[in-house]
Amino acid sequence: MENIASCAPNAPVMIIGTHLDQVCPNSKEKERCIRSLESQIREIYMKESMDTYPTLSEKLYFIDVHSARQIDELRDDIYNFVFRFVPSEFCPTKMDVAGFRKCLHFT
Repeated sequence: MENIASCAPNAPVMIIGTHLDQVCPNSKEKERCIRSLESQIREIYMKESMDTYPTLSEKLYFIDVHSARQIDELRDDIYNFVFRFVPSEFCPTKMDVAGFRKCLHFT
């Protein structure tokens, strides 16, 4: 977080936990494990960070590649989150992902 703040202080930041299936392998305990991880991350990284890092997303993501847990939600949220920081002269209105990519010259 400190590196991001010093190198790109206005960059949008999302915290994404990957390999959930390895961190919380027991499917019966997965939701409890996720709540525990979320609590720890919020305490360590986000407790005072929202004032210091105003572009930090308040939502945490925990991705499980085997079940595709939160993948669609994450994709949509990345688009919506990043769009908030795109200068209006580049993309004056919200659009679909293809239009957004073209607007930012990715296609």
